[in-house]
Amino acid sequence: MLVVRIGSIAFEMTGFSMEVAHFQSLSACSGTGFTTDESESVVKSPARRRIAALLIRLGSVGLVTSISTMLLSFTGAG
Repeated sequence: MLVVRIGSIAFEMTGFSMEVAHFQSLSACSGTGFTTDESESVVKSPARRRIAALLIRLGSVGLVTSISTMLLSFTGAG
């Protein structure tokens, strides 16, 4: 959730409202990719595209880390 919050702040700094920034940050981090007018604004701005790309990568890394941790804890590997 910290990554989503940081992404929200970054999107707010580019001109999005707090609500839109949080939704776009959550969407990018989770990889859902909702199609809205605001998401088109993300694609049109180079700064917003960089923020979204970073959030997408961090969301993927978080998922892989979570799955790896669960597998290691279930198998008892230490």
